[in-house]
Amino acid sequence: MTEKCPRCNTLMIQQKAASTYIHETFLYCQKCQTTIFLPSEKDHDQPLFLDDPLRNPKVLLVDDDTDLLTLLDLQFKTAGFDTVLASHGEEAYTKMLETSPDLVIADIFLPTMDGWELSRKIRGNVELGYIPVILITGIYTGPEFKAKALEHGVNAFVTKPYDQEILLNIARKLIDQYTEIMVKPIDTVSS
Repeated sequence: MTEKCPRCNTLMIQQKAASTYIHETFLYCQKCQTTIFLPSEKDHDQPLFLDDPLRNPKVLLVDDDTDLLTLLDLQFKTAGFDTVLASHGEEAYTKMLETSPDLVIADIFLPTMDGWELSRKIRGNVELGYIPVILITGIYTGPEFKAKALEHGVNAFVTKPYDQEILLNIARKLIDQYTEIMVKPIDTVSS
């Protein structure tokens, strides 16, 4: 599988993960270091409850910086998403249980529960474990970060400062990938 990087449009390389906690393979851009974790067979076992496939995708945005949260909210609403906002990890998890979003975008450094713990808690929930998670980081990069992201079930991470279109493209791609995997056509029986 080859794809173009949503950040720099360079051809991404599919790689096998050293750790297989959640994801076995990922796409990696050598030019800008964008990483997108691909769904694995384990993801097929997660339930999906889409009550209306024609509705706008719903994204849970989590950041304790109210200015950044407001900006993210505006960017995603303008792009056609429904948004749910949270300013800390505990609030985010509670809102996930209430709203079942299609995607979570969270800062790593959050009060009450950081982005790592939030990701781990999401993956541990049978009903919500399929939801893709993007973490936003201002300082983490490199192989140690990628290993930690794999261990916590993170699907992608974006470094600050981020480009709005790149983040939106990654969000759309993850929602499309997971919707395609989770929604299975009903088999018809011929008489």
